[in-house]
Amino acid sequence: MAPWLELLPPKFFGSTRMNALESKNSLTRQAAGYLNQRFQGFKNINRPLSAQFRASEDGQTHFVQVRPFRDYQGLNWLVAIVIPEQDFMGKIHENTRHTILLCVVALGVAVAVAIATSRWISRPILQLSAAAKALAHHDWQHPITLQRSDELGILASSFKQMRDELGRSRLLLEEYASGLEQKTRNSAP
Repeated sequence: MAPWLELLPPKFFGSTRMNALESKNSLTRQAAGYLNQRFQGFKNINRPLSAQFRASEDGQTHFVQVRPFRDYQGLNWLVAIVIPEQDFMGKIHENTRHTILLCVVALGVAVAVAIATSRWISRPILQLSAAAKALAHHDWQHPITLQRSDELGILASSFKQMRDELGRSRLLLEEYASGLEQKTRNSAP
C-alpha cells in the first residue's frame, strides 16, 4: 500500500489521517522517506514526477510515481504509486530474451539460405571449371551435365558446342595429318 496518508480503522464513525513516514508498511515508509529527503519535504513536490529508489528491506529497486492532488475544498495530497522494478521490467526482460532468441534463429536461417544459395550458384561454375581443365588435358569426353535455362546454362551449352567442334576439328586434323603422312610415304622413293 503506497498512499501518503493511510486511513486507520474508523473510530467513532471517523477516520484518522496518518503521515506516510509513520506508516506500518515499510515500503510506504521507505518511499516517503526517499521522496521527503530528495525534495527536502513533501511541500516541494508540486508537479508530477517519477523516480526510483532501492528499498533497504528487500534490496530491490522500486519505481515511484507521484502526482499532486488538489481540489477546490482545500484538499492537498500527494498520490503515489510504488512498483518493484522486477514487476515492471520482468515482462520487458522476458520479451528481450525472446527477441534475442528470434534474432539468433533468423540469423541461423539467413546463414543456411546464404550457404544453399552460394552452393547453388558455385556448383555449376565448378562443373564448368572442371570441364575446362579436362579439355585442357585432352579429355574430350568429360561430361557437362548442366540443365539450366539461365546464363550458366547458356554458358554450359556454348561450352559443350565448343568442345564438340574442337573435337571434330581435332579429328579432321588427325585425318588430314595421317593422309599427308601416307602421301609422303607413298611418294618417297
